[in-house]
Amino acid sequence: MPAGGFLDATPADRDRLLELYESTTNAVLKARLTWPLAAMADAQIAKLLGGVLTNKVRDRILSSDEEQLRLTTLRAFGLVASRYDPALDFLRKGLSADWWYFRTNYISARPLEQSAADLTSCTIAALALSGRVEAFGVLQRGRTNYLEFTAGEPEVLVRNYTREYDRSTNALARAIYVSPVEWRRRVLAAELEDGPPD
Repeated sequence: MPAGGFLDATPADRDRLLELYESTTNAVLKARLTWPLAAMADAQIAKLLGGVLTNKVRDRILSSDEEQLRLTTLRAFGLVASRYDPALDFLRKGLSADWWYFRTNYISARPLEQSAADLTSCTIAALALSGRVEAFGVLQRGRTNYLEFTAGEPEVLVRNYTREYDRSTNALARAIYVSPVEWRRRVLAAELEDGPPD
């Protein structure tokens, strides 16, 4: 592993990163490893990270760190989507908070509607991180069809995504003017050094 840590990881570090990811039970470390793995996504990594998002967790409540791992993985899945169309198709579905609400495959300590709302927020961000021109159309359809998420009886507004769509559309507009390699480097720097951008 390079002295600079995960930010400086290269494809030569892939096997070591995968081994560490698969062997650790520390959800915080897994979340940190998710970013460099997603940036160098190949078919095996895409399947592994996709499994985090789709595999059902049964008979227990997730810790906040475990749920955060899923949210981080979903954001990072944008980097996977930069190379793999199935990942982009998955993100297209995830713009609907109702889709998450009715298919969330885990139980957390938080209300289900809050988890669904956060999963949608991460999906919107992931589409920007993909850096793909096609993501503009996906975001526009999402803004038209899924701008607000309401839940409950009587229904109450859980989240309005206007600002998130604005942020992601603006970020995507910047992404298409740089090379995919440079964009992935910027995303990793933001996520691993500074925290996620506003």
